[in-house]
Amino acid sequence: MNKRERILKTLHFEQTDRVCLLGGWIIDDCHHRLITGVTDEEYWRDPGKHSIQAHRSLDIDGMVAHRVPKSPGDYRGGRTKETFES
Repeated sequence: MNKRERILKTLHFEQTDRVCLLGGWIIDDCHHRLITGVTDEEYWRDPGKHSIQAHRSLDIDGMVAHRVPKSPGDYRGGRTKETFES
């Protein structure tokens, strides 16, 4: 079953070959780099590309939101993980 079929079946409450996985939850540049195996320099040349590659490598079926960090350490809206979670 391909991703599109899995998503459509899930939305119609039909049986699928596995649970439909949604991505978009990995929002920090460190995790993107660890998953894709790229260097800091490579990552910051095209963070959007590497963010998508990180999610694809986890074999997601769809993406909730594509969050791309604006700068090193950016977690959400210019905040660090620590300030966001506090």
